Amino acid sequence: MTRPDRPIIIRLSSQQAMRPELLEGLETWLQLGLLSDLQVKQLCQEYLTCPLPTPTTLSTEAEPDRAIGNARQDPTRDFERLPSLPPSPIPDRSPVLSRSWIGRSLQSFMAEISVIWLLFLGVFLVVVSSGVLATSQWQNFPPVGQYGILFTYTLAFFAASLWTSRQQTLRLTARTLQITTLLIIPINFWMIDGLKLWQSVAGLAMGTIAALTLTAITRFLLRPTSDLIQSANPRLTTLNSLALSWLHWGWSLAGIPLIATYIGTIGTALSLFFQLRQPPHPPISP
Repeated sequence: MTRPDRPIIIRLSSQQAMRPELLEGLETWLQLGLLSDLQVKQLCQEYLTCPLPTPTTLSTEAEPDRAIGNARQDPTRDFERLPSLPPSPIPDRSPVLSRSWIGRSLQSFMAEISVIWLLFLGVFLVVVSSGVLATSQWQNFPPVGQYGILFTYTLAFFAASLWTSRQQTLRLTARTLQITTLLIIPINFWMIDGLKLWQSVAGLAMGTIAALTLTAITRFLLRPTSDLIQSANPRLTTLNSLALSWLHWGWSLAGIPLIATYIGTIGTALSLFFQLRQPPHPPISP
């Protein structure tokens, strides 16, 4: 009778050991419990492995450089059929030539063309046109009609500034329109005096209504909660602006222009002197 612990020897040739069915059989025996995991590993390490080729090491440092040089001179044949790529452009490291005077001037001019520059250009054109209107006095129209045109588009600028100030994306435009309105207001007073509106009942009524309206607009635009004024004493700034506007009256009388000029200059200088002595306060949000 055969002993139960007697080992069983299975002999396989080299060709049989290379067949994939051997691995499937070992997997089956492992699942049936005839072989353990350790026995399978030992069997594979002893009989189902082959030694790897030993990598060759370069003895000197000159050999890699020589190999790289040979590779550059004699490229492999596997890439001979590929289309040759154009050589990469070499960056020009020469110093940049200085631009001509015309180019620099043109670039500076284009840089100045921005929203702010265009807005202030519009302010300048409006103020100049108002001055031309005041000096020419439009002889083809009656005095009340002549001043009515200037007063109308002054109110139009003020209304546009009110509408744009309520738009979040038009704050700069609103501020420019407010400055334009403040610059036109003294021209209104000058034209009221230049056209001598007090010589007729309609002109006197027109001048009174316009003077009171323009005074209210000035106080509204220069109120302490406005973003347009950032001074230590907003009330003093408002009073100075109103005084400069009202001083444009009476210039048709002898001596009044000189007296008004001195009063306006001295008053503005005193206003700036007292404001510079006080620290500026940020505008109060409404």
